[in-house]
Amino acid sequence: MRECLPHLYFSIKKQRPFVDSCSMYGIVSTLQGSIKKRKSRMAIISKEEIDFYSGTAVYAQMIAVVKQKIISGQYKPGDVVDTELQLCADLGVSRSTVRQAFAQLEKDGYIIRLRGKGTFISKPKLKRSLNTLYNFTNEMEELNLKPSSVIIEFSRIKAPQKIQEPLQISSHDTVFKIKRLRLADGEPIILETAYIPERFCPDLKEEDLSRSLYAAISQYNQSFPMEAQETYDAILLKEKDAVYLKCPPGSPAFQINRISKNTNGQLFEYAILIAPGKMNQYQITLRKNDISGFSHNVMTQN
Repeated sequence: MRECLPHLYFSIKKQRPFVDSCSMYGIVSTLQGSIKKRKSRMAIISKEEIDFYSGTAVYAQMIAVVKQKIISGQYKPGDVVDTELQLCADLGVSRSTVRQAFAQLEKDGYIIRLRGKGTFISKPKLKRSLNTLYNFTNEMEELNLKPSSVIIEFSRIKAPQKIQEPLQISSHDTVFKIKRLRLADGEPIILETAYIPERFCPDLKEEDLSRSLYAAISQYNQSFPMEAQETYDAILLKEKDAVYLKCPPGSPAFQINRISKNTNGQLFEYAILIAPGKMNQYQITLRKNDISGFSHNVMTQN
């Protein structure tokens, strides 16, 4: 991403996965010590792990093996990977096969290639489908990651102008402003600022946020999140946000504006999420409808 960033809307665009400056910044820091310590590269795939008589392409098998080893924790971010030539020799495959596997692994964020240094295991991006109701805690647990949050701000304020029309409230209404840093395995992945009209949970306390915010709201008014509309914009991180997210200022990120509705049909939340490319990837499934064009649902839950 350069000076001109395209306006990305959930209904028509998908993210093109990339190794951004934020990913580069984090992985290089992790690797500074490990590069010096390792004198030999790691045999990331053995010939015994590839079935050359299978109907599955060799490069696809290589990708599956590497992903499984990273997800299981056998390989850690910063581990040095075999060179393409070494893998060709060890596996008896062509260089184009290895390159195809490496290209996909890099695209998915599992490895990173640094010119003049080599190829290393990276921390994979978190993939979120935009077609289903989303729950941050459940999603992280399904990925074997420990979800947690750091509360940056918890306050009651008069509704700012930017949320009055979306939530159909006035400047006289009081809202909770809740700013949180969402983490997975202790790593920041999303900076979230949510505005909740006070009437939905008048007695909400900061300690209630130790669990799901939506669960706390549901306890007060007996309604549950039903759907949400989200708009995605490609941005460059501001310095203050970059500090929270441990990224260099100016790194590519998504700004997600979300308006949520509960089972009673009430608009109960306006949220702004900043999601850096370092750890986030969004996927949309498009299907042709009965008439023409494409359609899909975007429903999210915090």
